[in-house]
This record gives sequence, C-alpha cells and structure tokens, in this order.
Amino acid sequence: MKILATIPLHLMDVQIEIVRAYIYFILRLAKYNEITFVICQAKKYKQYEEHGFISRLVAAGVKVLLLDKIISKAANKQMWKVDNVKIKRVLGSDYDLVLFYAYSISPTKQMRESFETFYSGEELKVTFNSMLTKYRQTYPFYYISRKYAIPTIQFIVDWLEPNLEEIYAGNCKVGRFGVYKQKELGVKFLPIYDMYIYRKEIAAVEKDMDFVFGYTITYIGRKYLHDSLYNGIAENSKFKIYANDRFWNGGRNDVIPQNEYFKEVNRAKFSYVVPANNKKEFSIQRFYECISRRCIPLIDSRCVLDNAFSEQRDILEFWKQNKLIVDLSKTTINKRISKLDYSSLIQSISELDSVKRLEDRERYERFCKNFSKNVKNMFTN
Repeated sequence: MKILATIPLHLMDVQIEIVRAYIYFILRLAKYNEITFVICQAKKYKQYEEHGFISRLVAAGVKVLLLDKIISKAANKQMWKVDNVKIKRVLGSDYDLVLFYAYSISPTKQMRESFETFYSGEELKVTFNSMLTKYRQTYPFYYISRKYAIPTIQFIVDWLEPNLEEIYAGNCKVGRFGVYKQKELGVKFLPIYDMYIYRKEIAAVEKDMDFVFGYTITYIGRKYLHDSLYNGIAENSKFKIYANDRFWNGGRNDVIPQNEYFKEVNRAKFSYVVPANNKKEFSIQRFYECISRRCIPLIDSRCVLDNAFSEQRDILEFWKQNKLIVDLSKTTINKRISKLDYSSLIQSISELDSVKRLEDRERYERFCKNFSKNVKNMFTN
C-alpha cells in the first residue's frame, strides 16, 4: 500500500510523546508499506531533525518531503494564495491512502468553509494568522485526497479536534485514539499510542511516591477541575502536583518537561484522570501512560467511561469494584489512596485480559503487517 502521511500537530513539549508515538507507528508500517511523510513548514522540519525523527524515517525507507511555502500572502493582508500547482507537482496522486494524526483544535464550520474556498482555487481568506498555522499542514492533503478521491483516515487525539469526516464528504474515516469500536470503524484495533508506550518494558523503579499528577488549566470552563483538585489533594513529599494553573492561590506554574513527568509517574503508585476537554468522551491516553508504568490511575467520577472501555469491560468493572473511580465531593484523593493496597491492586490489574492484550507486542506487529487489509475493511464495511 502506498501511504501519504502527515501530522499537523505543533511540536510542543506537552505533545512530544504524541508525535513520537506517530513516528514509531510510521516506522512499523514502513516495514510493509511504501510511505511518503510530508512536513509543510521549514521550522517544523528542523525540529523533526533535531529530535532525530528525519534520520530514523529515512533509515526505515520512508520518503520524507518538505513542502514549504505552499501558502503565501496576497496583496490584501487578510487573503492568502495557495500553490495548488506545487502541491500536485510535488505530491502527485498515486496513493492508496492519506493518513492524518493529531489535528490541531479548531472549529469544524470555519475549517470547512475555508477548505471549500481553498479547493475552489480562489484566494484563501483566513481572518486570524493562528488559524492559517493550524491549517497549513492539512491543505495539501485535503486537496490531494479530494481531487483524486483517495481514502483518508484521521486518528483523533483530542475530542475537540475537527471531525474531517464532515469536511471530506464521506471520503474520510475517523479512527479513535486507542479506543476500539467495531460498529463505528469497521476495525477494532487502532493501536497507535498504546503500541508506542508498550514498545519496550519500562525499567522498574522503586515506587517511592504515593501520587503524582500534572495538569494545565488555562480557561474558565475548566475551573471546576481546579476547585475539586485544590480541595482534594494535600501535597507532601509523597503526593506531588505539577501544574500550570492561573486559578491556584497566587498562581502556579511548576510544570516539568513531559519526559521528566513520565519518570515521576514511573515512581508513583497512583495518579489521576480527569474529564477530557470534550466531557462526553474519556481521555484514555493518560490512563495508558499510567498503567504501562505500573501506576494506578484513579478516575474522576465525572468522566464518561462506557465508550472508552466498550471493548475493555474487564478494566472498567475492576475500577468500579475496587472503588478506583473517585467522587471528590465525598472524599479526598489522599484519604482514598490511604485505604488502597497498591501491591494487591497492581498484581490484579496485570492479570486482566485487556491489560495483557495491551502488552502483547506481537499483536501490534500483526496489525501493522495486515494494515492494508484493515484499511480496506474500514472503507467497505
């Protein structure tokens, strides 16, 4: 299968593990497929070089392209020109699949209207430059996919990302981030992030911390999380919070780099999962990050869990039965953890069938080997 792939996400520290997961996935797919990986911004290409992504992709046989300066300012500062000729000349049309991962958060309606203007060949009007930056990585793929009717898959990370299925008029299938729903996808297994975090055994370290949790709350709509956490966690040497929170008493910003934070998770017995930005979904990413490091994530009782664990019911039932779903209006995290037996719980968790499947590396390899077949099922079922 010939695949045209990209990742529109900006390379920021809090997202670097998501990018690494996708690169790892592409490297696995490259063993069985012909892949062209495109970056649409010179600055981002340089960042990929600095992280060693480019050299690893090239070594694996992936064709890496920099498609820079495809969008330029017109005379009117609010208008932009898109070089469709360059897009067609550089990318061509000979692909079986277009693959997106981790799109930037933006309104679907505005995105759809901008794409329609762009596809019509007119000058592109973008009111805010920030929106142009978000779209830049996507325009060439949208154009190639739609012009040549190439099937397109979008893997969602954050449920506030625009649903490209609404924009691509049925030519795009949306894959969930680590959540497997046969009815919606036509394929159960889409293991991009969990494949990455279980790529090798994480070195066991002494569990010398009871609890660690890192978060950022930057807008008023999520202040309720601050209020419950602020009253629900008493910090000490064994209970540690890393936060960027303007609502904290006097303000707070002691967030550490993501790779350092994961080291702290590895040291901790327990962590916490709060409601996602989209409160109708569950952010299973943080859940996997914890259990892969033998850290038990308590789950906020306000999280919606049925969709996320629709095919991992044993995990959900275990969390319910062992009171690992916490209502902070009735207790505090410190009090709840003081009543839990970590050693017994983590041993039982490791014996759950769904957790064993997460740790099955051969299963991930089979998925990559049969990826073209899985894709055909997605678009025919």
